[in-house]
Amino acid sequence: MDSRKTGLRTSVGLIEILGAAWSVAGLFRLLLRTSHVIIPWSFLLIVLGGYSLVGIAGLRLLRNQSGGEVLSAMAQTLQLFQITMGSIAFRFLAGFQLTVFFLGDHISFFAGVTASANLLKGPHDPPLALGVNLVPIALLIVLVRLPDRTLVSSGVR
Repeated sequence: MDSRKTGLRTSVGLIEILGAAWSVAGLFRLLLRTSHVIIPWSFLLIVLGGYSLVGIAGLRLLRNQSGGEVLSAMAQTLQLFQITMGSIAFRFLAGFQLTVFFLGDHISFFAGVTASANLLKGPHDPPLALGVNLVPIALLIVLVRLPDRTLVSSGVR
């Protein structure tokens, strides 16, 4: 595999590992500072599982192990859309985001490093919103352009 492809694989892996580490650290910090808030264990396990998926995907990419691309694609797909409609507000973010929000009557942008997992609409969420995170789109494009590991290892391109 050429050095450019290796560099891209390493970059995506590092972005995912940093995003997962940031998210887990943020979650534990939140739990320690808000001991009076009751968060269901099932939700915590789902969120930690999602952040773990992101981190393991990045680690497998970094180590050039099988399944890294598939796990990374799954992790990035989870972070692609943010939807608020009715009482539902789906959002899963682990790390970097550059999001374009369509808020009915106007468009808004947000850029930053975020750890967020929501399933229900909060008091400050708009009644209707669709967000598209551009970072996962870019990472998915990079992943699609990476050569298939099995073809590269057998010498077929």
